[in-house]
Amino acid sequence: MMTQNWDFESTPVYCANLAQLQIEQLLEKQSEQLILGSVEIDSVESGVYRVWRDSRLLGTFQQDTANDLWISQPRSYPLTPRFENSNDAVMFIVEMNAFVTA
Repeated sequence: MMTQNWDFESTPVYCANLAQLQIEQLLEKQSEQLILGSVEIDSVESGVYRVWRDSRLLGTFQQDTANDLWISQPRSYPLTPRFENSNDAVMFIVEMNAFVTA
């Protein structure tokens, strides 16, 4: 039988770190929702989705049916990273456009 010794002095630090992590995750999710709400997405017949802010095309994304990943292609960005979900693909497009225009 194993016994576990509790260090009660470190428990508040653990709880504070956990609370901080939860707050950071909540803020990240709210930020993502705000960003995704600021763009419009449409699609063309070939299964390519286009990401727009106002009348400016930010980039495109599509699903790779071979591996179920989403291919993200921001405008003026040479690489095409893959993501597990479409939200991450869109977030990458938006973030890269913010990075390029900053």
